[in-house]
Amino acid sequence: AALLEEPARLCVHLARVTLRSLGAGPAWSAVQYVLELMLDAERRLRQAHAALVAAGKPPPSGYSRDHNAQLLLALRGTARYLARAAVGTSLGLRNLYVVTCVAVGGGGFCRLGLQLATAATGALRAAVTEESAPRLALVACEVRSAFALGGSPSEQAAASRLFTASAVWAALAAARLRRLSSDPALLESE
Repeated sequence: AALLEEPARLCVHLARVTLRSLGAGPAWSAVQYVLELMLDAERRLRQAHAALVAAGKPPPSGYSRDHNAQLLLALRGTARYLARAAVGTSLGLRNLYVVTCVAVGGGGFCRLGLQLATAATGALRAAVTEESAPRLALVACEVRSAFALGGSPSEQAAASRLFTASAVWAALAAARLRRLSSDPALLESE
C-alpha cells in the first residue's frame, strides 16, 4: 500500500524486482499488467511534475516529463505486437531487453531506460521459425524504436544491428542451413 502512494518507488520496484522476477519467456498478461501499473505511476509523476512547475519550483534534474511516458507506451505496444508475433515460441520481452529505473530528484521521481538482455541475440535466433519469421521481421522495428527512446547510445547501436528485418531473415536462413546440414536427405529432396 505504501508503494501505491509513492509512484517513483513503485516504478523502481516494478522495473527492478517485478519485471525481472517474471523470468524469461512469454508471460504476456503479467508483462502487460506490470506495464499498465507503471503507466499509472507515471501519470501520477506527471501530475506531481505539473504541480511543481505550477508552484514555480524547479523541476527535478534528470526527469523528463515525456521520456518515461513515451518509453512505456512504446514498450506496451511492443509487448502486444511481440505477443502475436512470437506465438508458438518461448520469446518474451525479457529475453530481448531489461527495463532499468533510477530514482532522480531526491527520490521523488524516476527515469526509465532499456538495456539489451544478455541472451537477446540467441533468444531472437531461437524464436525464428518458418511460421514466426514474417511476423518477427515486422516487430523488429518496434523493438528498435523502443531502444531509440530508452537505450544508451551503445545500446541503440547494438539494437539497430540486432532488431532488423534483415537480421530475422538471416536467422531463418541460418536455421535452414543448420537443418539441411544435419540431415543430408533433406538436401536431396529440396
